[in-house]
Amino acid sequence: VEGIGVPDFYIYNDISYTVTRIDRLVLDPASGVADLISGTSFRNNIDEGSPVPPEIPAGFLAIAKIERRSGDAAVIPFDRITDEREMSFVGRAFQTSEDFLATASAQSDSVSVAFGGLQFIAFEISAKQSEALRKSVGFKVPKGQYDVRVRRLTADSTTDNIFDETVWTALRTIRAVHPVAMTGLAMTAIRIKATDQLNGVIDRFNGVVHSILPDWNGSEWVDQVTSNPASIFRHVLQGNSNARPLIDSRIDFSKLEAWHNSCAVAGREFNSVIDYNVSVREVLQDVAASGRASPTLIDGKWAVVEDKLQTVPLQHFTPRNTFKFKGEKAFNERPEALRIRYINRENGWMQDERLVFDDGFSSATATKYETLELVGITSPEQAWKDGRYHIATVRLRPETYSFYADIEHIVCTRGDLIRFTHDVPMFGLMSARVKSVSINDGMIIAVTLDADVSMMADTDYAVRFRKADGSSPIISVVTNAGLISTLTFTTPCAVEAGPSVGDLALFGESGQESVELVVRSIEPVSDLSARLTCVDAAPCVHDVDQGTIPAYSSQITVPPELRRPPDPIVVGVQTGDEVLIRNPDGSFTSTITVTLAPYDFPLPLSVGVKIKAGSETDFRAASFLHESCLIRILDVEAGEYYNVQIIYKNVSGISSVPVILNNQLVKGATGIPDDVENFNITMQGQQANLSWDTVADIDLSHYRLKWSSALSGATWASSIDLIPKIGASMTSKSVPALTGTYLIRAVDYGGRESANEAVVISTISEVEGFNVVATQTEDPAFSGTKNNVEVSSGTLRISSGEIIDDWVSVDDIINFDIGTIGGAIAGMYYFGSAIDLTDVFISRVTAGFDLVGDNLTDLFDSTDLFDSDEDFDGAVDPSGYSAYLQLRTTEDNPAGSPVWSDWKKFVVGDYTARVYEFRIVLSSVYAFVTPVISELFVTVDMPDRTESQRNLASNAVGSSIIFTNAFHATPAIGITGNDLATGDYFAVTSPSATGFSIRFFNSTGTGISRNFDYFAKGYGKT
Repeated sequence: VEGIGVPDFYIYNDISYTVTRIDRLVLDPASGVADLISGTSFRNNIDEGSPVPPEIPAGFLAIAKIERRSGDAAVIPFDRITDEREMSFVGRAFQTSEDFLATASAQSDSVSVAFGGLQFIAFEISAKQSEALRKSVGFKVPKGQYDVRVRRLTADSTTDNIFDETVWTALRTIRAVHPVAMTGLAMTAIRIKATDQLNGVIDRFNGVVHSILPDWNGSEWVDQVTSNPASIFRHVLQGNSNARPLIDSRIDFSKLEAWHNSCAVAGREFNSVIDYNVSVREVLQDVAASGRASPTLIDGKWAVVEDKLQTVPLQHFTPRNTFKFKGEKAFNERPEALRIRYINRENGWMQDERLVFDDGFSSATATKYETLELVGITSPEQAWKDGRYHIATVRLRPETYSFYADIEHIVCTRGDLIRFTHDVPMFGLMSARVKSVSINDGMIIAVTLDADVSMMADTDYAVRFRKADGSSPIISVVTNAGLISTLTFTTPCAVEAGPSVGDLALFGESGQESVELVVRSIEPVSDLSARLTCVDAAPCVHDVDQGTIPAYSSQITVPPELRRPPDPIVVGVQTGDEVLIRNPDGSFTSTITVTLAPYDFPLPLSVGVKIKAGSETDFRAASFLHESCLIRILDVEAGEYYNVQIIYKNVSGISSVPVILNNQLVKGATGIPDDVENFNITMQGQQANLSWDTVADIDLSHYRLKWSSALSGATWASSIDLIPKIGASMTSKSVPALTGTYLIRAVDYGGRESANEAVVISTISEVEGFNVVATQTEDPAFSGTKNNVEVSSGTLRISSGEIIDDWVSVDDIINFDIGTIGGAIAGMYYFGSAIDLTDVFISRVTAGFDLVGDNLTDLFDSTDLFDSDEDFDGAVDPSGYSAYLQLRTTEDNPAGSPVWSDWKKFVVGDYTARVYEFRIVLSSVYAFVTPVISELFVTVDMPDRTESQRNLASNAVGSSIIFTNAFHATPAIGITGNDLATGDYFAVTSPSATGFSIRFFNSTGTGISRNFDYFAKGYGKT
């Protein structure tokens, strides 16, 4: 007998007393079950008399008396157990004297009762007859389960006259009680007269019944006929059918009453006959399902979780207060229709079936059916509504979301609406905490978060806050494209209505900063955490019986880092020398340089480039430089065609749609330089200072400066080189001051000149200090020696006939030693005579000629339509022809055997020579184009110079002075005497270009010696 227990100490006035209680062990003689009957506790020194053992109940046999005291040890001593069995029962009730003996146990606080057997007094059966004898014995026993044994005591008979075979034919149990022990039931009594057609037990009985249960009438629970699932739910918990009915404190009546109202408004009922073994939990689930709910136990109270439309979130979850997110999505094949099986009360309460179709399907088109049994549903209308509800649930709630949360999960329970933002399922864009709040004039105008959020232009954004009081304000913010942490409210809000520092923030596009989920289950784990499983709120599932089912929305907001970047927009493509890259060794690398438009994307994007040459079959990764919107593709070759593929990539590696540029010709260093800009001149005496802006071409080699005597209409082809090569780094140059036109072009390393020359004109009438000593004009007679050139109408041109094939090539010209000129045809003209200065002088030589091109195919007779002739005047592209002067010089007398310099290209400048010879070379790259020269001249200038000496001595007979360098002509001579007396004078005789004679005289005309200074001014210098 377990759990006898030891009485506690009783304390009165801070004094402890020993408590004694006498209990009795008794035995049910019918079942052999031992039971403990507790006596009254006796307090020593307090109660009067002695402890009194309890009375033995009727029908029980005494087994033992147990005396217990508060001072006993953990095990009741054996001497405190008194055997009360009556030995007179041995052989009648007890089979042996040791049956049901009570002893102390080795275990604490228990008494052991030995096994034993019970028996009844034997009965005899005997008669003098040949028929079988029947005997029945009845005895009353307590309710319970028994094993019954019958044993014959007499020995078997040995005579044939006695029949003693015994057969046990039946064992019956008779209960003299009401057949239905449960109270509070409505009973149906049937009185039927037995006939040949009806006798025995009635096994079938039909009837339409209604439950009379406590039902919520809006203000209180009253007993009345009801089928409301809420009332039946309470009845299952507290009714007589429950073996352990619950008291009211174990039921959440407020939720049941709210559910009752929802079911009543929607017309939901539960009607079912439970005539089978089933658990209370299963019945509660069936009842709750009929009202679109499920049973739950919260804080020890039974209630239901309704699937109903909710608008107020009870909690907000983000990665800031959750962990271990997991999402699952069912990809089961959705049925096109449901076969709803139910008991149809409109069809005699028979099993029936109703078809419920998904939107867009009918009995003629649906092929995929599923069967759904609805327990407790008897209304065809309710069956159809529930079928639509289940179809919508499958479509709109295909995913489940689970995550773990700390103690914050206790705010919500199963079935509650929550707001959820998370980067894994891409619900919203960002979660953060409020770091600071900006207040102006008592209104919140902005908040700063503890993390950056990403915005894109032309997109509206909002942020939802979870305040400390559980409220959930949502506020629109100003869009600032890019990554920012400070959000400015579009409309300031009151401080009491706005966020506070530390509040949870859920950020995203307007209307998508978070999603609504319904908590499906909460599983507690260690450390006060729990695992929450949720489904989409999908509020549309609650009214699909009134309209169509909307399309499923994933509610995903794709963040910028997962969005496809915009397509690259090509602004321009360059492949010429303007995009060359200079290498350290001075060489150049050709590139394909692509300029892209700025992209509209909040996050940085990288560029991917692939190229494919004309001879290649597949694109390959290109080597390139990327800076801002400029892409320079390096591994390309000049003269090759390429296809170029350009993509943007975001930080997640997602690529844009590629942009392909087909057939891009890499020009490399084949392009011409830019024109020279801002070409200016300033004159300073005999010097002209020229200046210009730098030409930015990377392959710029130098500048080429020319001069023409023409004051208007000067052309590059007809101008003379002044300085053939000026360094690329220079932007100014001092040159001789000349009257005429200065022209300049930029030249690259390939020898290509800019398309147009820059021009500046000097209109001074005479350059100070210069003297023309010789001018040789060849036009219009052009009487000099001609080689493959001819004179026509006062112009000089390459010899030609009516047939172009007769023209002479460059290689056929005799003594043509000017080097390669690249022309297809050429001619040469030697000036009619040389310029002899009679002595060697330093002279400035200039020249000029007027040059145009003539297209020999432009014949008047060959022109069919004058209006369509774009070149009626015969003008020709100057790049197709050229002419340039050459000169050679000697310092010897041309009458003898002079030694001449090589012929070289003429450049305006200062030369030291006596004799000059000139020739002009005419060339053309087209067999039908000839250069035409209408003016040709050369001018030799000598600058002014002076020569002087001081304190020279002149004797009485006179002195001869020889100039250090002879002048070209007799200079002007000035004399200054240093020690002249009164009346002294001098006479200068024989002045010439090389010197003069001088003699000093006194007042009487007698020659004398004197010292003097002289000064000679002229031009020319030998």
